[in-house]
Amino acid sequence: MKIVPLKHLVRFNDRALRDDTDPSYEFRYLEIGAVGRGRLMEQPAVLSFAEAPSRARRVVRDGDTIISTVRTYLRAVWPVNGAGDNLVVSTGFSVLTPGADVDSRYLSWLSQSDLVVEEIVARSVGVSYPAINPTDIGSIRVPIPALHVQRAIADYLDAETTRIDALIEKKQRMVELLEERRRRHISVLLWSGAYRRTRLKNLVGRPTSGNRDHSRFSLTNEGVPCLRGLNVRQGGIDKANLQFIAHGEHRRHVASELHAGDVVVVRSGLAGAAAVVPEDLDGCNCVDLVIIRQTDRLDSKYLAYVLNSDEAKEQIRLRTSGALLMHLNADQCGELVIPYPPRTEQRRLMTELDGDGGRLGCLVNVLEQQVGNLAERRQSLITAAVTGVLPIPGVAA
Repeated sequence: MKIVPLKHLVRFNDRALRDDTDPSYEFRYLEIGAVGRGRLMEQPAVLSFAEAPSRARRVVRDGDTIISTVRTYLRAVWPVNGAGDNLVVSTGFSVLTPGADVDSRYLSWLSQSDLVVEEIVARSVGVSYPAINPTDIGSIRVPIPALHVQRAIADYLDAETTRIDALIEKKQRMVELLEERRRRHISVLLWSGAYRRTRLKNLVGRPTSGNRDHSRFSLTNEGVPCLRGLNVRQGGIDKANLQFIAHGEHRRHVASELHAGDVVVVRSGLAGAAAVVPEDLDGCNCVDLVIIRQTDRLDSKYLAYVLNSDEAKEQIRLRTSGALLMHLNADQCGELVIPYPPRTEQRRLMTELDGDGGRLGCLVNVLEQQVGNLAERRQSLITAAVTGVLPIPGVAA
């Protein structure tokens, strides 16, 4: 099996919309956030050239593969098979068009493999907004077997990943059903009782915001932890992509310092998702989050449950309606109307929610772990197949 630079097998960014394109010309458009690893997270938006952003320029066709060259930690790669009609993608993607020596399906699997994706991440420059030049992608050396072997590998991966994807989909559906049951249980306990209701600001004062401008912080890989929206999940903090700021910057932004027991709320995107700051993150900082300081009047865990409930989400939806992206500010958060039982009743509700909800949560965690294991197996299978480590049925060793 030959090992060659990727640029010997593909053409990069072959086609583009011209600046003098008819303003009324309509196309389907994909942004970086709409693409995951081998799949679409959102369907393309239909736009005219006049209303499209200036980065909507890369024209793609069936058989191409698109790879994100910005925010490369997202590992966004997608094969354009059967979906390329009238499709345009952001200039934040590199469009790889296969040459004569590479099968388009093999190219798509190769591009999704750890061999290529992790090399792109490793070569990217920048901490908060890592990016890579397309010429650097072209220099990545990849295995290129004979065309009949490429097609056999593609056939094998098409079949095996379809089977794994079906299992993942079934387990994800089970997670959705359990989460729906858990949400109903929370709604009944918190909102069906004859509890006094009042605006959140009447109990905690005016919520505040962490720094809303990401550029004020230089995110690094060491220093003081800095929570962002992607770290806040409903009911918990996800430390998988935790980044840091220098101690000097932290001291200059003490207003957004967090303490254990504070509640943080996502402002943009998954607006309203809330979590309690845990003990091990006491003294960290944050950016682009609403901050609700701990108070004697409200149990922090109780408040997080309330803010993550369907009833609170509906209030947030109504307050942010009409916006292209849901965006919750501190004042809007303070206006939310919430149930306010006595502290003893809050603690009783937490005991009940942690009991039944905890059991459902454990089931969800088990299923999500199984989904994660299947996704890892899928990725390992792809990498092993395209690198020749895994024997392919019908292909001589």
